[in-house]
Amino acid sequence: MFFKSFFTKEQDYKRLEIEINAENPLQNYIDTLKSCKALTLKGELEWDGIKLIRQLRNLSLLDLSSIKKVRKLQSSSLPHDTLTEMKKIKEIIIPELVPVDSLAITKCPLLEKIIIPQGVALVNPGMVYDCGKFTQFIVEEGNAHFFSVEGAILSKDGKKLISVPCGIKGTYTVPDSVNEILDGSFFGCTFLEQVVCDDEKVKIGEKAFRYVNVKVVKQN
Repeated sequence: MFFKSFFTKEQDYKRLEIEINAENPLQNYIDTLKSCKALTLKGELEWDGIKLIRQLRNLSLLDLSSIKKVRKLQSSSLPHDTLTEMKKIKEIIIPELVPVDSLAITKCPLLEKIIIPQGVALVNPGMVYDCGKFTQFIVEEGNAHFFSVEGAILSKDGKKLISVPCGIKGTYTVPDSVNEILDGSFFGCTFLEQVVCDDEKVKIGEKAFRYVNVKVVKQN
């Protein structure tokens, strides 16, 4: 079995780093993980491992950036409700190489931010839902496809608004560079009251405000 334990600079608790695969599944570490607050996983993740992660009720930070493959699933992505009802999770780093489906991260009441690593080339706007404190997507510097502005994800050229965190409240102002709001960009933003943009200049996808009752206000 392979795992490392070290103290993080940002937190005052230990961070576990575990390499997992078919011969060394996450279940081998169940006793070690019971009190874990920060966890980095590398290698291959399977469905039993995903179910175990959900049971880690003390977990605050989960780093999946080095997960290269998911096994024993019908798809090669992280599916619906992969991470759900994790009561203490505050930060998730999604995989670089494994896509994240719609509704993969749901009902995490303390979730504040999701990190998009450098190598991520595809972002599903509806990956997060029903996480009331989630206000920040952070795209790592050097990503060739996206960048983040005030918590939202934009295309690298700044012309497409891809996803706004579902915990954003009140008013959101679309950046001046944006000329298209993609379908699902405001998916689940139930706390949002109005969006400010130039709707004559900006193309708004038919499903951009899916499951959201929001007023679009013309930018002066």
